[in-house]
Amino acid sequence: MTSSLAQQLAKGASLNANLLNEKSRRQAASESYLFSPKEARQHDIDSLYALGVNGFLQLKSLQPDVTRFEHTLFSDTAKSLDRTLLPKEQNADLDSTIAAFMPLLGPYLLDSPSGKVLEWLVRRFRIHEFNVSSIVSLFLPYHNTPHFTKMVSILHIFDNTPLRFLQAYKTTGKPLHRPLLINDLLSKPEVARFASSILPATLRDHAAGVHRALIAFHAGVLLEYIAKVKALDENVMTFLLPAAMEPLQSASDPRSEVKPALLHELILGSYLILAAISQRAHLTAKATKTILGAIVECAERVSPKQLVRTLVSICAPQDHLEKLSGSLVKNLVAIPGISAELVGAMAWTGAEKFLNPFIDNILSRVDNASAFEVAEALVTSSGLLPSIAQSSAASLLRRLVDENLAESFAAWRSLLSQLHQRQPKAVQAASQSVIEENEEHRDAVEQVLLSLTVPIAGGPTADAETATLLVGSSTSD
Repeated sequence: MTSSLAQQLAKGASLNANLLNEKSRRQAASESYLFSPKEARQHDIDSLYALGVNGFLQLKSLQPDVTRFEHTLFSDTAKSLDRTLLPKEQNADLDSTIAAFMPLLGPYLLDSPSGKVLEWLVRRFRIHEFNVSSIVSLFLPYHNTPHFTKMVSILHIFDNTPLRFLQAYKTTGKPLHRPLLINDLLSKPEVARFASSILPATLRDHAAGVHRALIAFHAGVLLEYIAKVKALDENVMTFLLPAAMEPLQSASDPRSEVKPALLHELILGSYLILAAISQRAHLTAKATKTILGAIVECAERVSPKQLVRTLVSICAPQDHLEKLSGSLVKNLVAIPGISAELVGAMAWTGAEKFLNPFIDNILSRVDNASAFEVAEALVTSSGLLPSIAQSSAASLLRRLVDENLAESFAAWRSLLSQLHQRQPKAVQAASQSVIEENEEHRDAVEQVLLSLTVPIAGGPTADAETATLLVGSSTSD
């Protein structure tokens, strides 16, 4: 009795399974990237394979990097493969292969060869079921196109993934316009995190797949997001800062496989994102210095104007920095034409927050001809801001009375003399602040100021003697 019942249940389960499998097969045969459901059912595996191989051969001429995927995805072996019958480990390997291959389609996604290749991958490997994240990463930069709308219509999207926001667009078949996407980013942090990670991940693992649409998407979407998000809190910054910094780190790598023209756009996009972040968030001094360092590391790939304006834009909204890293200043000074851009930056609000610590650092390098040239251009500029003039004068005075560095004395005195000629009030105010810091330096400071009004004969030798006199004056008390 029990055995008979079990047999009946097993038979019923088998019939139901067959019905479900048949329904699943019909559905799979209808899901297509290129064709309507009716047209899709008319194509057998041989015609789909021929279509995919044809597209792949065309794609190889455009993107040679795809060649290494030919055996796994476009061979006769692949033609007979059913991934639903593969062991878990082999499926994981296949997923890794597909994830590495997909970004390489990015630059040519709207072209015919990519369409043919994707049709094959959908019909043979069911990537719209098993590789949804890779597909969305590939297509999201093209979210305004009918290609995106079509692909979303066949995706198998589950409720427990960050991509569940696409279910609404799959149901309605409507395109995902930019305002709708931004709203999804603002209301669903997991979507913002996903969207911001696409470019960094592509740069890190599949640099040949970086393309102009992806760079524009990354910069455009994040700039809108930063402007509209309620606050750049800690949770937001954990994905936003890496989204801006990682592209700069990739771009500064001399081994980068990204085309130079794209690297330029990539860097400028990150510059804009970082400047926007600085306008809306308070950064620690350490974070600010790290950002400035990453910006300057990419200096060779942008113009001096773009570089300096970005540095000022980062520093202007933040707290004053006491110091800048020596490597940053050294790299900046070595850039041809940087003096004119630094002088021009004084017209920007908040420029002193970058220029004050920059000048303070560069004054320790005046034995270097390039450094002295930059320092002289700044302190003699007709547009020199009083606050920068006073800060520079104070830095020079501290060195002249505190440091026993006769080799640099002549350069420091020359700079202070020129500064005194143009902005005597700023130099006077600076002298008072230095004296207030240390009353014991009063006599030495006053002698420095006196020496500025009396030309010193004898050139460098006389300057060295004056240095000895001033240092002696500051210590004799």
